[in-house]
Amino acid sequence: MIYAAYAGTGKSYFCQEHPETIDLICMPFKYTNLPEIYGSMESDRKGEQVKANQELILRSHWVLYYYWAIKYLLYDCPEIPIVIPTIDLILNFLEADQIPYTLIYPEKI
Repeated sequence: MIYAAYAGTGKSYFCQEHPETIDLICMPFKYTNLPEIYGSMESDRKGEQVKANQELILRSHWVLYYYWAIKYLLYDCPEIPIVIPTIDLILNFLEADQIPYTLIYPEKI
């Protein structure tokens, strides 16, 4: 099962509380120099700060690599839930391949 959740809905928290899930974050697929940027930072909040770093270099066609990873995980371990961010192109690919997913919205306050 795939759970696609918007920013701020608690994807990482949910995966920490449920270690049987896969938190398939997209940043390692998205940026070519993520390890170098992350490693050079000296902060307790690296995870949040690295997202805004202007030195990150976008990988071309990263969405395809990310989608292939999703499909591989679905094939290799279909019983493990996968949590992904809501990326329109990825959701379009899932729909085109008739792969079901659950969309999770932030709570309306």
